[in-house]
Amino acid sequence: MQTVTVAEVCQTPKVQALVVSRKMPLAEAIWHFVQDHDLRGIFLTDENGRLVGVVNKQDLLAWVRLELSLATETLSAAQVRRVVLAETVGDLARADSAETAVTLHDTLATALNKMVRYNQTDIPVVDGDGRIVNDLRLSEVLAYVLRET
Repeated sequence: MQTVTVAEVCQTPKVQALVVSRKMPLAEAIWHFVQDHDLRGIFLTDENGRLVGVVNKQDLLAWVRLELSLATETLSAAQVRRVVLAETVGDLARADSAETAVTLHDTLATALNKMVRYNQTDIPVVDGDGRIVNDLRLSEVLAYVLRET
């Protein structure tokens, strides 16, 4: 399993994440996300189409909790500040969230380590220029393991 690459596991030809500009208004990005139940994540790009961030489920859950005035004791002060001040979808993403990305040549072990470290079930797959070419989902990894074992 140490030599298996992301390309061998990442089988779905279409990105199953919402890919938007980091400057898109937050409410608009969330609206697009909820309109398509097949979407698994939100990936953010710069003006050149390069990955600059990821909005994960924890970010969206924090946003919803604050919007509904629900208990926030499990949120850090930094999370609350980021969510409260977020005007664009890029404002909601953690500063280091682009580090979740892998390339098609990375190993499955590298991808899984990033999924665990960043608590993601859908991570961006980028080319050498940092442009999103696909996404790797936990369901694809699970299917691969079942096929191979």
